[in-house]
Amino acid sequence: MATPGYEAIEVADAGTINGVVSYGGDKKDALVPIDQDKETCGPESLERPSGALLVKEGKVENVVVYLTGVKTGKPFSSAPVEIDNIQCNFVPRVAIGHKGGQVVAKNSDPVTHNTNMSLTQNNSTIMNSSLKKGAKSRPNKLKKTGLVNVQCDLHSWMIGRVFVHDSPYAVLTDATGNFTISDVPPGEYELKTWHEVLGDGPSHPVVVAANGAISQDIAFVD
Repeated sequence: MATPGYEAIEVADAGTINGVVSYGGDKKDALVPIDQDKETCGPESLERPSGALLVKEGKVENVVVYLTGVKTGKPFSSAPVEIDNIQCNFVPRVAIGHKGGQVVAKNSDPVTHNTNMSLTQNNSTIMNSSLKKGAKSRPNKLKKTGLVNVQCDLHSWMIGRVFVHDSPYAVLTDATGNFTISDVPPGEYELKTWHEVLGDGPSHPVVVAANGAISQDIAFVD
């Protein structure tokens, strides 16, 4: 799928970037009240962790790690980003899409959800779909790069994010804070990070050699 400003090519002598993202500050995951549809979402008035800040042994999950300045490289995935509603949570809570790609929403819960997606920078609506049990939205195009807010108008605690990038070189950290960016064309780039609670993290210049593998750990600070 073509994206303006980016050309998919066969990458020869590709390199790899890997690392671990850590956080040693004082921020904690917030508690959110579950105040309706208790049979599906949880007992009435129950507070549960929001899932926005997942840190285990100082390692951070769901950090977006991405490269800037990539003009040619591996092709984008043709699969749309899919956001499900499961036990009154968006799954995945954080997803990565690309400019020109598509996003769909589905509902695996027995209660109705309203999945509302809008681009942060200008609040323009990408999708606003009421979904009954088992329903799935039509595909919606991601026309611009940037951050997409995802919310359910019927369950106020439900929050998600889609990070829309202009190249396929954006990944999420796993539960141990690890990330790997593969099939990178040799060259010089800027490695950047973003997290929904911690914000923009430190950036690092990286030089990827032909068939090379480099390690770059990243530490968020308050």
